[in-house]
Amino acid sequence: QAETLYPGEFLGSGTCSGAEGRGCGMEMGRYLQAGDVVALSVTGLGTLRNRVIRAG
Repeated sequence: QAETLYPGEFLGSGTCSGAEGRGCGMEMGRYLQAGDVVALSVTGLGTLRNRVIRAG
């Protein structure tokens, strides 16, 4: 209720794939690197992919 979503925006949540109770991301000492691709998929809508780039 406190956030407005606009066409083309995507909200993702849930458990990381492969976490298997070990945590994910920062808990495992793993961080996104330049060149990594983050993909969010929704059945019936498609997949949004974003490539991580270095700041600057």
